Amino acid sequence: MRGSRAICLYISFMSEAAILGFLQNNESISDSGQFAAEHNLDHEEVKNVIKSLQGFRYIEAKETLVLTDDGKKYAAEGSPEIHFFSAIPEEGSISKDDLEFGRHEGRLKEDAEIRDGVYY
Repeated sequence: MRGSRAICLYISFMSEAAILGFLQNNESISDSGQFAAEHNLDHEEVKNVIKSLQGFRYIEAKETLVLTDDGKKYAAEGSPEIHFFSAIPEEGSISKDDLEFGRHEGRLKEDAEIRDGVYY
């Protein structure tokens, strides 16, 4: 157990040294995943070290948000929640069967497309 703790500390130290050394000569790290890959480091460890250095106020970390594959799909097609709410007519009520199978749009259950357990 003691040996594995020493290895973890060493890996953390190497990640920290790589990050701080890089930032001495560069303005920023634009992508922590790319940085980890280029420096042969574990991305999760790099993220943890960044959080630690930020906590000690040694660095200022500004998060960049990127869409995942699901996020890209939802951005283009709308999330399941949006599909759910848009299925409710303006009158404010719809039967469970009609909602589940998209009958409010004149589609039959057999015509509904199922993706990730959601009817479209």
